[in-house]
This record gives sequence, C-alpha cells and structure tokens, in this order.
Amino acid sequence: MTYSSLAEVVFEIRFEPKDNFSTSLLMEINKIFPDSKDIIQKEGLQFPNEVKNKHKKLYFTPSYQIVYTDFILFIADGCIIIIIDTKKTNYPGWKEFKNKPIKLFELLNKLQELNIQRYSLRYTNFIQNNIDNSKSIDINIFLGKQQLNCKNSLHLKSQIPDDNDIILIDIISNATATVKTDENQESKTEGTVFTIDAIHNSSNKNKNDFIQSLDDLHKKISNQYNNIYTEGENT
Repeated sequence: MTYSSLAEVVFEIRFEPKDNFSTSLLMEINKIFPDSKDIIQKEGLQFPNEVKNKHKKLYFTPSYQIVYTDFILFIADGCIIIIIDTKKTNYPGWKEFKNKPIKLFELLNKLQELNIQRYSLRYTNFIQNNIDNSKSIDINIFLGKQQLNCKNSLHLKSQIPDDNDIILIDIISNATATVKTDENQESKTEGTVFTIDAIHNSSNKNKNDFIQSLDDLHKKISNQYNNIYTEGENT
C-alpha cells in the first residue's frame, strides 16, 4: 500500500456475541479511547434480542458509532471495527495504526468471558487512471486461449488460503471516486478500486501472538499489493 493511493484502512475483531453487550462495551472503550467528538446510535440497537438469536449475523450490526479526530470506531454485540478514511484524515502508517487494535485486544482479554473468534485487516486503494502509465495493475486473464482486455470494465474477486489466514482480493475497474487534489480541493476522477482483506481465524489470548499475527496480516497484504501494483514506497 502507498499513501497516495490509499483510500481506507479497516480493522475488525469478532468475538462470541452477547445480548446488549455493545452498551457496556461502549463505556469500557471510552476509557481507552477518550476525547471522542461524537457518539451516534446505529441500527443494531433496533433489533430485539429474540430477532438476533434467530438471525446471528445481526449481532455484528453496529449499535454505536464513535467519531474521533483521526478515526471512526463501530461497536456491535459481536464485533468492534476501526476505520480510517483518508479523505478525512491522514493514515499515520502501520507502526502507529496497529496500536489501536492492540488496545482493543487488551481490553477484550480483560473480559475473561469473551471468546475472540477472528480478526481481519483490510486496505482499500483507489488508483487513478491519469497517473504515470509506467505504474499499472498487472492482471492477465484468459478464457481458454483468448486474453481478456482488463482495461475495460472488470470486477474480479479472488480468495487465497495462506497458512491459517484467508486473503480476499477485490478489484473493480472504471470506478468513479472523489479525491483530493494537490490544492486540497475535491474532484471526481476515474480509476480502479483495489481492496485486499486478510482474515485470521483465532481464539488465542496471548498478546505477543496477536501482535505477531497482526504484523503477518499486514505483510501478506503488502506482498499481494506489490505483486499486482507498484507505486513508490510501501507503508
């Protein structure tokens, strides 16, 4: 990943859901991440426990959105999500960003009854069409012996098992996005949306193991990114 093309960074940690847990978790998170700008109630609060018990995916629907100066945090009965939107704030780099997931891991570990199920890291890049032509996405797709023209509209999804992790790649060409110009103005432009999502299924509660696996996820995402696209210095 590179700073210039990076659009969004997302970390998610999932744990065994508990009814109405998001509200008590909100108070604990306010202790480790104070100075929030706003707290917004979300649709997860609207679902009765009986409905969530029948439709388990609803446990991962956010109940609260906490807005900070440099990131946004979502809380559900079964997960916590951290998002950095680079249109609103600069990405600080991996070494600084990973401290936020580590703080969440430490908090969840203090709650002994919780069982962490998995965590994931996702980087989304928007690569503009009008950048240096020497830097391009390297994709070759064949139907039989015929090579497809990947410069036309393309939506490609791929799932790659990697040891105990799963790497998901999603590429959408000819997309339109709003970007900031050098003059700090917003402008619509066309390009390719390039998302890499690395998922680690684990219930370990060892902090050092968590940090190591988190670094491994980031490294695997960087390797996949550099295999397909090269643009300057990596994060």
